[in-house]
Amino acid sequence: MNWPLNWVSIQTVSRAYSVLVEAGEVVGEVGRGSFVRPLESVARLPFPAQRAKRGTLDLALLKPVTADPHKDAMKAALKYLAKKMPDEMLSSFRASTIVKRHIPVIDQWLALCGVGRQQQTFIPTNGNTSAMMVALLSVARSGDLIVAEKMWHHDLPSLCRSLGVRLNGLETDGEGMIPTALDAACQSETVKALYIMPRSNPVGSLMGEDRRRALVGVARHHGITIIENDGWGPLDGTDIPSFATLAPERCYYFTSLTKCLAPGFRVGFLVAPQNAATTIQERHMLTS
Repeated sequence: MNWPLNWVSIQTVSRAYSVLVEAGEVVGEVGRGSFVRPLESVARLPFPAQRAKRGTLDLALLKPVTADPHKDAMKAALKYLAKKMPDEMLSSFRASTIVKRHIPVIDQWLALCGVGRQQQTFIPTNGNTSAMMVALLSVARSGDLIVAEKMWHHDLPSLCRSLGVRLNGLETDGEGMIPTALDAACQSETVKALYIMPRSNPVGSLMGEDRRRALVGVARHHGITIIENDGWGPLDGTDIPSFATLAPERCYYFTSLTKCLAPGFRVGFLVAPQNAATTIQERHMLTS
């Protein structure tokens, strides 16, 4: 039997998905798709970790271990902030400047990360992803090429696609990106920036100082910018200088408190060359 063919518009299907989500029958996850909710009762919170079944270990995202001391400290901090809230909080869309008394504290944290600000500026961001977006917007335009290690940060491909930036993964070894691979890529076509995770990367490698200096040498030779993702900050306990310290004139470095203290603590810092101060402030304003 030949059944009649009925066409359903994309708008109708999208609306059907929206109704199912509103009814709590389906959950949508950006980059993964839509999934039917389990039959058992689940917490109505937008945090996947809260919905994990007992005995399930979720390795989709790296998260620090948090316990009651973290919870108590965060509650105390939020209570303190509420008491100290200035009247300007009610009439301003965003902070226009960093409060002066916060700058020494931020510099202390950056020093723990191996970043001693020289001729550099910084802005606070809404975690690492916000800082990554601002850095990419600041150094690359549509059509530009950015190179990274083959196993890169999970947000990097989608951010590059959104900006129209091309992304190419280069060969690595036990310490990360191979300098000769970077040099070869720069010789074959124009590379705008190097995106690097010298520690706390997807494969768990740690890049030594000699390798970092070699990559900086290649970057300087070809005049490319370095974007350094250091999400876990000081937790590895090493004193290896960061790319931001080795090449302050061309490095955009970012880190956050999210991975080090608590995922809900959405505070990050983007350090950039002093001559990029106006650019990163404008880009941050446009994206936050």
